[in-house]
Amino acid sequence: MRIDKYICDTINITRSQAKRLISAGRVLADNVKAKSPALQIDENTCTVQLDGKTLKYSRYIYIMMNKPKGVLSATMDRHAMTALDLIDQKDRYSDLFIAGRLDKDSTGFLLITNDGAFAHDLLSPKRHVNKTYEVLLSHDDFYGYEQAFKKGIVLDDGYVCKPAVFTALTECRCIIKIYEGKFHQIKRMFKSLGNEVVNLKRIAMGDVSLDPCLKEGEYRRLTDEEYELFLNEINKNNL
Repeated sequence: MRIDKYICDTINITRSQAKRLISAGRVLADNVKAKSPALQIDENTCTVQLDGKTLKYSRYIYIMMNKPKGVLSATMDRHAMTALDLIDQKDRYSDLFIAGRLDKDSTGFLLITNDGAFAHDLLSPKRHVNKTYEVLLSHDDFYGYEQAFKKGIVLDDGYVCKPAVFTALTECRCIIKIYEGKFHQIKRMFKSLGNEVVNLKRIAMGDVSLDPCLKEGEYRRLTDEEYELFLNEINKNNL
């Protein structure tokens, strides 16, 4: 790999900006000053430093966002704000996309990445990676809900949902864990039971929970531990 591409992929700058850093003598490759942006290095073994700080190469980026209400789970839209509009320019990789969308009026954990294979495996129905939501309903008569979700809710079009986990909280609130992602699924599931979703927030994907320190509209990169948890989810259901 060319060293200028390595720098671009690592700190998300343009190729011309990387070339200027190299020309200014600010980049070392294995403790030797890089003299050309075309210098070929092994991205897996070479130690690259910028201004004395070691750069950690990563071809991919994984972002956890707390999506606000009213923001689209889309890469772009002419008329409404999208989740990618909330990403700072320094993190705005050109190939970012949403892995597991949320409705416009829903909030919570949104995963944004540029790793297509990872997203495909994570979202594949065959992997059975669960998603957990905190739900506010119009009324709290939850009689029979736990068994209904365990058995599989029948939607308005006749589709029988996979078994889900229902946990009642208080004051019309509950937790629901599902293992698939049909269109408006949770709203339709509760509608089938004669209830209405007032507010919906995704609080976890698999074993990775939404960071409680993230305010709506804020985001951060996944930690190495969170990424490993996702990989474990994928691999344990590797069919």
